[in-house]
Amino acid sequence: MIPIRDINPTTRTAWLTLAIIAANVAVFLLWEPTFADQGTQQTFLFCNAEIPYEVTHQTTLADGGTEAVRAIEDTFDAGAPTASALQDLLRERCPDKSWLASIFVSMFLHGGFLHIAGNMLFLWIFGNNVEDRLGRIRFILLYVLGGSAASGLQLAFDPNAAVPNVGASGAIAAILGAYLILFPRARIHTLLIFFFITTGRTWAASSSGWGRRGSSSDRRCDGIRTFRPSRRLLIGTDRPSLYATTARR
Repeated sequence: MIPIRDINPTTRTAWLTLAIIAANVAVFLLWEPTFADQGTQQTFLFCNAEIPYEVTHQTTLADGGTEAVRAIEDTFDAGAPTASALQDLLRERCPDKSWLASIFVSMFLHGGFLHIAGNMLFLWIFGNNVEDRLGRIRFILLYVLGGSAASGLQLAFDPNAAVPNVGASGAIAAILGAYLILFPRARIHTLLIFFFITTGRTWAASSSGWGRRGSSSDRRCDGIRTFRPSRRLLIGTDRPSLYATTARR
């Protein structure tokens, strides 16, 4: 279900909501290496996004020494040489990263076009009415507090994770909550997408491909086809490969 618009007119233009959307789009297109290779993109996120381990220990992965190396090993199931290579790369690429600033910066970073498109769609449909009712100061405070609360929740679940966290979903969730409280009877036009799930015997995908019959690493299952994502971070052709994910919110 995708919201398209609401029947809830505002009394003034939501300039702050528009400014936040513009800032997110500008960061995504002009600062993030959106059109670069995967290794460049993920190195950028390690250098700029919030990482739970860094916030918990108030230091960066680059400066965290052997304890940070162990966190990388545990998070990505990587060997010590690979984890140390990542730490060396981060010392080279982003020696001055601020773990504190990264909490705020992460609210403006996104992991792909669908990620930012979905977030900005929800922000525009619901944010303009909340801004109109609360005013600009209370609206921006709600937005920042919502994003900070999402970061805190992530820390509570996995304080030692070395995965970069990106996205404005926590801040936008706060806006959605305010909209529900302020406009409980508002009508919202949504796009409903129907799909069907067929059942049957199939092969579960391994991290290296789909349904390799005859491989001892595959498992059979009844139901829909499952996919176990390959968690790979490429840190340049002259660097060891590290399997990783980016947490999107």
